[in-house]
Amino acid sequence: MKAIRQILTIIVIVFSLFSVITILICLSDTIILRFALDKAGFINFFNYFSDFKSLYAVTIALISVYYWIYQMDNIDKTNNRIETEILDKKKQNSVEEARYFHAKIQPIIADFYDFINETDRNLFNYTWNYSEFTDESVYKQNPEWENRFEDIREKIQKRVNIVNFELDSLAANILHGNIDKETIFKLIGKPFCTQIKVMFPFIAGYRGKKRKIDYFNNIVELFNEWEPKTRE
Repeated sequence: MKAIRQILTIIVIVFSLFSVITILICLSDTIILRFALDKAGFINFFNYFSDFKSLYAVTIALISVYYWIYQMDNIDKTNNRIETEILDKKKQNSVEEARYFHAKIQPIIADFYDFINETDRNLFNYTWNYSEFTDESVYKQNPEWENRFEDIREKIQKRVNIVNFELDSLAANILHGNIDKETIFKLIGKPFCTQIKVMFPFIAGYRGKKRKIDYFNNIVELFNEWEPKTRE
């Protein structure tokens, strides 16, 4: 586009110069030299002028095309600047979300992990398949989990909710907010998926066919998107 614009600029300048020269010649031949400022003089000028009408038409067309290209180039520059500003803002937001994850969410999960270890450390000793986040999947994989979890449900309910809602809010911001996904994945992709694996039964336990509402959809969606990438 830049080369085309430069070539077109040269052509427009050349045609414009020729057009100006012919107009000056017409003026000098009909008015300056003959001093014919009467009606006949103007008629004579326009007769000369009409001899070069094709040149003027081409010149006007070239100027119009050049102006259009110039406007398109300005629009492209403006769009690129706006896109760059948006991307920079998304990257900045990604860094802020990553900081929040490390500074706020991970310590909450660590506290929850310590609390579970003090309450019933065996709850973290299960092996899980993370393909389906439902209570049916949890109970099918480890039937004894339901009874073990029910024994301490009331004791840990509040802590589970705090952790899960923090994770779900973060996932919602990443999925639907003004975030650069590539940047945020590089910053927290693997630790996020690791924490979801730790919390798997406590997330899946609030989802399933028997429930009217499946909670924490954002967590599940982001985990399913990111977890395969962590193995690449």
